[in-house]
Amino acid sequence: LNKMRVPKGFWGAKKLRFKLRYWRKTAIQNKVEEMAHYVGMRISRVNPRNTSALAYDGTGKVERNHKKDLATFTTGKVYHADLSASYNIAARY
Repeated sequence: LNKMRVPKGFWGAKKLRFKLRYWRKTAIQNKVEEMAHYVGMRISRVNPRNTSALAYDGTGKVERNHKKDLATFTTGKVYHADLSASYNIAARY
């Protein structure tokens, strides 16, 4: 595997963009799908649209805090945004 070469003097988001340029998301997903089918597992691709923007209990959009890790529902409940997204994915698939 090639080392991710980042030009000197870049840091933060620019450095991350340089690293992610060589990341092959689709190839990794295809390989995992192939391996899962080989051992007899079923898979389904998840549409990521609105998985973390909507409340899993069906109350609509959520409001995120400044760190983007907590989601406040319209009912006033506060949950971790990733937990809410995982519940949305489970409900869809």
